[in-house]
Amino acid sequence: EGDRDALLEAMSGLVIAGMRDPEGVYVCVRSLAHLGLHDEALRHFERVVDGGYFCVPNFLQDPWLAGLREHRGFAAVIGRAECLYDEARRAFESASGPALLGVTTG
Repeated sequence: EGDRDALLEAMSGLVIAGMRDPEGVYVCVRSLAHLGLHDEALRHFERVVDGGYFCVPNFLQDPWLAGLREHRGFAAVIGRAECLYDEARRAFESASGPALLGVTTG
């Protein structure tokens, strides 16, 4: 609705109050980044990745993160996310995950 202060107050209450769901924190991070609050967004983005949400394709394509991707600390956090994402993908594939989903390899 365009009320920046109300949004910041609500997100601050959620994130600072100790929201534990990393995907929920991500929703706040993308809003902070969209508002141009990149230092704060990056600080919480680290929590997102360290908390177990590391959907790298989303992080690299989300238009609300465009400014954050240019932030000096983003590369280090996305690097950790990429390592975790690759590790999870390998574990999924070695556990026959694609077959469980009905995906066949050609």
